[in-house]
Amino acid sequence: MNIKLKLNKRQTILVAISLVAVIVMAGLTVWGRTEKNPQFMTAKVEKGSIRNIVSSTGTLQAVTTVQVGSQVSGTIAALYADFNSAVHKDQVIAQLDPSISRPNSHRRAPTLSKHRPTWLTLRPGC
Repeated sequence: MNIKLKLNKRQTILVAISLVAVIVMAGLTVWGRTEKNPQFMTAKVEKGSIRNIVSSTGTLQAVTTVQVGSQVSGTIAALYADFNSAVHKDQVIAQLDPSISRPNSHRRAPTLSKHRPTWLTLRPGC
């Protein structure tokens, strides 16, 4: 079986240019590498301070959030802890204004004196 391709002059030139382009690209890929070994930058080890700069955007969220409540309400006279402050058990974190509760203390005095004997007997160590 004998097959002959008949190409005109223009088609022959395009095939020749394509063939030359493929050979050039293959040659550049194989032999065109100028650096065989990667280059590394080295430096002498020196003592010094480490300085990092971190920049970010977004909203900060607390790792742990706790709810703090009270058994009484009133105006805060002094605040001993701030947001994200470390606090410990039984630590006073706020002091209420006593001037608001003092005017009503005369109404509570009879109730207190009435329950005082019961309170004293229930109190440990007395």
